[in-house]
Amino acid sequence: MIGQTVGNYRILEKRGEGGMGLFFKATDLQLDRIVGLKTLRPELLADPDFRRRLQTEARSLARLVHQNIANVLHYLEDGENHFIVMEYVEGLDLAERVRQSGLLPIDELGPIVSQICAAISYANSKNVIHRDLKPSNIMITEDGTVKVTDFGIAKILGDSVQTRTGMAAGSLHYMAPEQIRTSGVDARTDVYQLGATLYELATGRRPFVSESEYELMTMHLNTPPEPPSSVNSRVSPALDAVILKALAKSPDDRFQTAAELNDAWQAALA
Repeated sequence: MIGQTVGNYRILEKRGEGGMGLFFKATDLQLDRIVGLKTLRPELLADPDFRRRLQTEARSLARLVHQNIANVLHYLEDGENHFIVMEYVEGLDLAERVRQSGLLPIDELGPIVSQICAAISYANSKNVIHRDLKPSNIMITEDGTVKVTDFGIAKILGDSVQTRTGMAAGSLHYMAPEQIRTSGVDARTDVYQLGATLYELATGRRPFVSESEYELMTMHLNTPPEPPSSVNSRVSPALDAVILKALAKSPDDRFQTAAELNDAWQAALA
């Protein structure tokens, strides 16, 4: 699709590809600006149900207008092409930043965590659960602004993906126990995924590591994670406690909101 024009948008390059979705950098020919085009893979778009759900979710996500969220600008339907047109964020995602530069100093995570939690708290207040939080879905610009991306994709995929692939929607290394059990999600699901993300940002390692998908699911359900300080001695006992509480197996035992998690994180840093 590179070089093609769909609607008012000329596709410049592919910027991301996952198991279910594609993301392109494009030029808005009408307004002369750079935008992002997000879509599902062609085999999923061939299903009318997925197309309807993509459009419905785009309408829902368009209500999210926040400085720390990559905002939805438009929904494009052009023949067989269906795209969510969104703000394009120049910068690196946190996973790539860590790969390039190594672990961020713990004290530098304070403003990053604050902005992530602000985005998630805002979305949750609008009854939107991210469901797929991980370092690669969190962008950071050169001036230090955080932009959380990929809201809604896991919800669009939903239970139908579990039926087709044998796995629940989401990223298994960060998936909350209730997602694995498919017992319903809420704001505390995002808290768990924030905990898994913070564990990785603080240690350079995911809370659970295995080549086996079954073993990873079992670990999320039953195995207590090692304290982050056992991996990175610069993590304080106070930060250990915050991350491990966010990763509690039972939603009732976690922070109940991202705002609570952020308050605890900033207090632990202080």
